[in-house]
Amino acid sequence: HIFTMEDGVLKGGFGSAILEFLSDKNYDVCVERFGWPDEFIPHGDSVDQLRKDFSLDPGSIYSRIQKKLKNLVSEKKQLVS
Repeated sequence: HIFTMEDGVLKGGFGSAILEFLSDKNYDVCVERFGWPDEFIPHGDSVDQLRKDFSLDPGSIYSRIQKKLKNLVSEKKQLVS
């Protein structure tokens, strides 16, 4: 599993380049991307608050990665059983 993070929009960003590379090489890998959505981001709040609002703060990213890894472990255990 690959996690990518960028301080920009997801569309056309670093994660997209990784997905394109993996597709070109026919790799079957799950990719989880972190970045800003391709939409209007409100102004006026601090950057820290915006990161929290869009789940891009360290705690939210950690929780999302932890949840994904737990799901992967659970899926593997089910396959073995």
